[in-house]
Amino acid sequence: MIFGPFFSTQAQHILSLFEKFHILAVSPTVTSPAVLGVTPYLISLSMSDDIQAWEIAKTAMESAGDVLMILDERNYVYTKNFAANFISVYKIGNVYTATIDSGLVPQKILEICEHFRPNVLVLVCDFNQASRVVKTFEENGFTFKSILGFDMVSYGTYSIDDHPWMKPVRVFVHYDVESVDRFVDTHPALAPLLKHQSMTFINSLDTLLLIEKLINTWGNNPDIIIENLPDLSYNGIGGEMRFSKDFQVQRKASMIPLGR
Repeated sequence: MIFGPFFSTQAQHILSLFEKFHILAVSPTVTSPAVLGVTPYLISLSMSDDIQAWEIAKTAMESAGDVLMILDERNYVYTKNFAANFISVYKIGNVYTATIDSGLVPQKILEICEHFRPNVLVLVCDFNQASRVVKTFEENGFTFKSILGFDMVSYGTYSIDDHPWMKPVRVFVHYDVESVDRFVDTHPALAPLLKHQSMTFINSLDTLLLIEKLINTWGNNPDIIIENLPDLSYNGIGGEMRFSKDFQVQRKASMIPLGR
């Protein structure tokens, strides 16, 4: 059994090795539908990107109106799929998409806002890109009823105090925030450790604890673990989770403001 991989691209390249050598990989963060459910030898504590897109779309509908979605040009195959899933759910307004790379915010993004005045901004990019976009809109006087981000917006190491314009941005996280808060309340000594940590950190802790539980329950035998996995209920720091018969996690997720 191994802890990881962290990225879906990594998983895609080594799935055949997991199967060949009967290695059960338990990932905290893999989310691509291209690898989840493909083999029982890979499970993830994070939900499919399809589910994430649908959940963010439903949250966006609370604000109604048109949406501007910013897509990371460096990972356009992924972000294009995300956009398609979002649009399939979002039925109460138009969805305008624009791409951004590691450079400056393109003028066309500002022109879209000037012309269409969307109510909702959806960020499908990393934190640095998202911060640059939100700051540019703020400096140009554009406001939104709601700014939402997919999980990658909360990845990485940053100080939210250095990016105060990002505090209202609500991001999708693959855990139950109320469960994390309860854990912190009952383990005050760990509060400083968990207070400002990313989703990756919390899911990684739960992954390690889950691996310990699996080994303690069924031993270090991947095939026996896989056989019994659909019957498992695990209550971790980030809430209760189960695994479906196609080995995808079923759990409660949250939309949380970065400045919470």
